[in-house]
Amino acid sequence: MSVMVGLLAAGSETTASTLKFCLVFLAHYPDVQAKVQQEIDEVTQSLHLPGIENRPQLAYTNAVIHEIQRVLDLAPIALFHAVTKDIEFRGYTIPKDTIIIPFLTSVLNDPSQWETPERFNPGHFLDEQGQFRNRVAFMPFSA
Repeated sequence: MSVMVGLLAAGSETTASTLKFCLVFLAHYPDVQAKVQQEIDEVTQSLHLPGIENRPQLAYTNAVIHEIQRVLDLAPIALFHAVTKDIEFRGYTIPKDTIIIPFLTSVLNDPSQWETPERFNPGHFLDEQGQFRNRVAFMPFSA
């Protein structure tokens, strides 16, 4: 039972915090807010709220949400993992059963993975045609 409560609490807290910071980022970047609103209005024709079925058409909005999660870095340390066999990594031997603690901040801010890691830039998640693209280095909650 406590595991279920923990999972529910973790999911609720991360969702609530992400939504809270979405509002903060949109208030801080009114040009981004206006572009998101314009895209939503165009897709829904202002007749209804956007739904999951509209997600493929909301490339910029999706990119903004992903970029907020990247910059926010809500869970910088992911769940612990254990090595299942002896491995070599960058000249070091990591023995079987060693606990690995993924530090996601290093991936979410890696200059080799992001064009401008120190800046809020929804373009990180858009291709040349303005379509949404997922990034292999995007791991906001777990590795």
